[in-house]
Amino acid sequence: MRRDVRTAADGAQDQARALWSFSLATYDAPGVARACIALQDRHELDVNILLFCCWAGARGRELTKGKLKRLQEGVADWQKEVVQPLRRVRRRLKSEPSDAAQDLRARLLDLEIESERLEQFRLADLVPLVAEHPEPRSAGANLRLYLTQRRIALDADTVAELAALMTGAFPDLPPLLAVWFILP
Repeated sequence: MRRDVRTAADGAQDQARALWSFSLATYDAPGVARACIALQDRHELDVNILLFCCWAGARGRELTKGKLKRLQEGVADWQKEVVQPLRRVRRRLKSEPSDAAQDLRARLLDLEIESERLEQFRLADLVPLVAEHPEPRSAGANLRLYLTQRRIALDADTVAELAALMTGAFPDLPPLLAVWFILP
């Protein structure tokens, strides 16, 4: 019996690591970081949830309203009390000319990234997803649902940024098709 419990825990950790690896690869794709930061700054969206929406599509899954709400509520305090304060201080230090301030800024960036990783582990634990065939259309539906729940309109800039995120998550996806999957 003890072995079965360990296997379930290992499975959850594997899923969390898979989400983190997917997110790092997606975020490193051309144009994705800029798009994610723009969506975060302009609409106060959680980049980790944006990435989770794409990851769910990469696992062939469409999120329900209930699952997306569980994700948002499950990490809201962590975002507000840990991730965002680290980001604010790091950004504040950007204009400081001293080497000491820039060293501190670099250490804060490492802490911010670690806090993002821990948030993603929470997300993977909140809504476990069994992998199936990747479906970019599902990722587009997940992103639309997230924006709808946040009452954010799909203006041209937002669509372009979401399309950049989608093409980062699905490198073989033509940009025009990414736009098609995002639009209602």
